[in-house]
Amino acid sequence: YQAAVIGLIGNKRILLFGAGSIGGAVAESLASYGTGKIDIVDPDRLLFHNVPRHVLTTKHVGMTKVDALTRTLGDAWPECSVTPWPINLVTNANVVRPLLDAADIVVCTVDGVEARRVANYLARRAGKPIVFVCVLGDGRYGEILRIRALPEVGCLECQRRRLREEERIDLEPTLDRGYGTGTRHNPMTAVGGDLHLVGQLGAKITVATLLRAQGEIDQTLVDDNLVIALRPAPGYTDPFDATRVLDQKWYRAGRPYDDCPACRTA
Repeated sequence: YQAAVIGLIGNKRILLFGAGSIGGAVAESLASYGTGKIDIVDPDRLLFHNVPRHVLTTKHVGMTKVDALTRTLGDAWPECSVTPWPINLVTNANVVRPLLDAADIVVCTVDGVEARRVANYLARRAGKPIVFVCVLGDGRYGEILRIRALPEVGCLECQRRRLREEERIDLEPTLDRGYGTGTRHNPMTAVGGDLHLVGQLGAKITVATLLRAQGEIDQTLVDDNLVIALRPAPGYTDPFDATRVLDQKWYRAGRPYDDCPACRTA
């Protein structure tokens, strides 16, 4: 089975935004599946306080996360070609656009609403599918949104808007802090094992999407979007209303809004 998977995705190129705790787990899993090429975009360096939740270790402290991951993955899976890009997704969009053009699929694990919106817009304009992977609600829920590059599937902003209009929930604004508070975004807080679990699920969904596009029927997903309870709490509404740990809720990605800037210009 592994040989068959490698044969199908060994020539695929994945663009990964974010090399933090979730992004590192995604990168490791993608390499272990046999992905041929991975471009990793993240400007940050690994600090001591990152280590308890990261796949990297203390020996990598001080290195850029993308360079450390490139070295680690190269040692473990030399057949996977990893290219580090220690740049900011938002301020270096001109560099990112060619990477999007070359990619077969995009994975976004970055913190902060602004960066996620930029990734959403760029992927939509490039006509590439994108998988958003994050934890929300202070680590209570993992969320994986798969936005397929289809005219009937709305982008990230459309999905968030629909949840708001249906008076359900939108936890994404909790990822950002206000102006004047130092770092603009809140880190995705959760214990390391939960962050890695969500990252591995994100990688699985990414690989399944690639395999399904090549005719592998058994890789069909239940639906587009997945919410998984890590530390469920009362008071949240659908789809974040699980009451037991590891409860899963899949739901369909809705249609685009006619006035959505990203979808209208795609």
